Amino acid sequence: QPAAIEHLSGCLERLGPSAREARDLRYGASLPLAEIGDKLRRSEGAVKLLIFRARQALRSCLDLRLRQDESH
Repeated sequence: QPAAIEHLSGCLERLGPSAREARDLRYGASLPLAEIGDKLRRSEGAVKLLIFRARQALRSCLDLRLRQDESH
């Protein structure tokens, strides 16, 4: 979906710095959760939750922006 790709950078910018870094380490650098936890000084469970919430935030942001596109 090209429209979703257009909105992705704006939605990524809305993530908090910890969520953005955790997402980058997980999906960009392909690091395991335990290693991300070490880098961010958080437990593995906290990193898992942070990444889960980041994905939810991105999904919500993209859904909202795509719905706005459809209504215009």
